[in-house]
Amino acid sequence: KPNGIFSAVVGGKSEFSPILKSFLRLLEKALRDDNKGDLPPLGDQRTKSSEGLKSLFTDANFSDVQVSDFRVNFCAPPESLINYFMLMYDVGLLSGTSRVELSAALLEEMNSMMDAEGNVEHFIWLRQVTCRRR
Repeated sequence: KPNGIFSAVVGGKSEFSPILKSFLRLLEKALRDDNKGDLPPLGDQRTKSSEGLKSLFTDANFSDVQVSDFRVNFCAPPESLINYFMLMYDVGLLSGTSRVELSAALLEEMNSMMDAEGNVEHFIWLRQVTCRRR
């Protein structure tokens, strides 16, 4: 609809929490061990930066494109974080055995990251994109 406002939240900048860094390192090893090799990045690479998002929406006939970054912080029990990480796309490429091994290795790394209540801190960066249809 002309002059309509569009807003969405998408993945944000590449600053990773300690547990996400551990997960990505373990996942990369699991993918190599499972002979998955280097996988091409998914999606339009313009979504990886604020400037790219502005270009993407400007090219799609939007104006007044505003992009703002925000960080979401949370603490969760290790099992909840493992369930969260196991939903990531690349994990689905692993064999069942490799997924079990990845979960176990991640749990082992989380043991040193737990707070007094048994939770692990994690954060993610997101971007809000708001623009107007021309």
